[in-house]
Amino acid sequence: GVFHHESRHLADRPNRVPVAWNMAGGRLSRVYVDGPLRIDARTDIRVSVAKAFVDYNWEIDSGVRSDMQISPHVGALFAGDLRLLGVDGTQNRGDQTGFRLEAGVHLTGGAGAMEFFIAGERRVDPYPLDFGTSNYFTFGFRLLNR
Repeated sequence: GVFHHESRHLADRPNRVPVAWNMAGGRLSRVYVDGPLRIDARTDIRVSVAKAFVDYNWEIDSGVRSDMQISPHVGALFAGDLRLLGVDGTQNRGDQTGFRLEAGVHLTGGAGAMEFFIAGERRVDPYPLDFGTSNYFTFGFRLLNR
């Protein structure tokens, strides 16, 4: 079972309109390892149990990440997430789809690791008080502990 709570805030001004939702549902997950290849996959299926200033009735949220070790200190990573949102019609729009695709390299050292990545994303309702979608292109890095 899964319980999901999310609240969104406008950090630079008073939060006059609460934007939040609670969902309950289930999760399926699987880890597959074959030599230097590791694949982590999960799918959540949830329904809204409470909501404020959103029109979400249900959500299917899936993700997969694969890591391939190329050498003792270098690996490749690929990841994808898909988010399907069923809506109640109060905002005069149909069901929403968002996704994120990512690729990168994983470098492992003695005390930690670093990942460099590039990603493309379609985000549903990216701004707390506006309904719609936006597309983003991202590149960056992550610092990780071992």
